[in-house]
Parts: sequence; C-alpha cells; structure tokens
Amino acid sequence: MIVTLAIVLFASPAVSAFNEPEGFRGAKWGQSEAEVRAALGIEKRGAMDTDCYDVPADSKWIGDRTCRASHKVGDVPVKLTAVFRTDRLVRLSMTFRVTDFDQMQAAFIQRFGQAGSNRESVVKSGAGVEYRNRKLTWTGTW
Repeated sequence: MIVTLAIVLFASPAVSAFNEPEGFRGAKWGQSEAEVRAALGIEKRGAMDTDCYDVPADSKWIGDRTCRASHKVGDVPVKLTAVFRTDRLVRLSMTFRVTDFDQMQAAFIQRFGQAGSNRESVVKSGAGVEYRNRKLTWTGTW
C-alpha cells in the first residue's frame, strides 16, 4: 500500500505572504489551461483527453477543470493536479510517497518559508489501518 501526503499551493487575488509561490515550473497563477499545459508539458490527447477533464457538477466548488501530470521535485516523483476556474489556474497540489514527505517539506520551506497552514488528521484505510495524514498549504497571489 502506498500512502500519499499532500503539499498544496493556492492562488488568491487578495492574499499576500512572505516569499509566496508564484506557481510551479513556469505555470503561473491566473494562466489559462492552454498556457499551463504548455508550461508543464501536458499534451492534449484528442477528444478523450484523460489528463484534463471537466469537474463534475456536484464538485464545482473545486473549480471548473482539472489537469493531472507526473513530475519530479528534485529526485522525488510527484503527481501534480492543476485546478482551473473560468480558465484560470487557481490551485496546484502534489501527492507523493510518504517516505518523501520530510524531503519535500524541507524543499518547500527553503523555497517559500513556513507553510501558512499545517493540518494533521487520522485516516483509516479500507483494511481498517489508521495512519496520520499531514497537509501543508502555501498561498500565493496573482
């Protein structure tokens, strides 16, 4: 079983913070889906595009569209999710192996300073095993 922990980057037009993130790998807050696809190398795969899709109606609070891609931060493989609202990038999240959490946390703190939010919860797997889940959040502006 692979347990993932998340680091989340949000964009907000009205919030500022010390050393705030401007985006990720050339994808900047407020850019269109096409611009973010180009920056992150997410290719369109025809009519049945599985990397980017519309968010279901009951989850529109998340955003209108989502794109997913695999990347690396240093030598850590991450699954990146980009969220768009009215064709503008508003959120990036990364999930990765639990064994890479300390390395990822150190890299983000070095780059952006302390997280604006650090939440911990207990999660139960389908097999009934409980484990800790940490979520660190940095907020940027556009």
